[in-house]
Amino acid sequence: MPTQQAIHKHVANNMKKTTFITILTIFPVIFTSCNQQKTSDLNNEIAELKKQNAILKDSISKNDLNNIYSFHILGTTKKNSLKVNEEATIDFIFGYRNHIKNYNVYRLTGDKENERELILQDQKISEFKYSYTPKDKNDNRIKLMTVFDLDSISVEIPADITLNVTD
Repeated sequence: MPTQQAIHKHVANNMKKTTFITILTIFPVIFTSCNQQKTSDLNNEIAELKKQNAILKDSISKNDLNNIYSFHILGTTKKNSLKVNEEATIDFIFGYRNHIKNYNVYRLTGDKENERELILQDQKISEFKYSYTPKDKNDNRIKLMTVFDLDSISVEIPADITLNVTD
């Protein structure tokens, strides 16, 4: 029959094994639980950052749109009057002088704004030149349309000037 001391030693060894197995079982569970919490926290943070990024993009787009809506276009010539069949250069300047979003310039060719011809493409500065030759004294009106493409919206700014044309 085993002695009391042998029984205690056997029980102590079994307890050590049980404690060691328990630690080995609990540690991975705790480690996995911590990783899951970190992953969950990171996913929540990513979702929040994506939401803030969308709000910021929308805010920037609205700011760009508001800037463009505040533009106006001025047409000027160096001469007081233009002569029939004589080419002249008209300077068009946005009422906002700086680098701006790319835009295209169209000459309106009919009564409707969608009847147009592209005359300048991918302009980046807030001014452009347009050469014009009046055909007669009544050919004194220039109608242009600038078009800005902002992500998902197209913004049109008209330019319409009447010039003094003489023979």
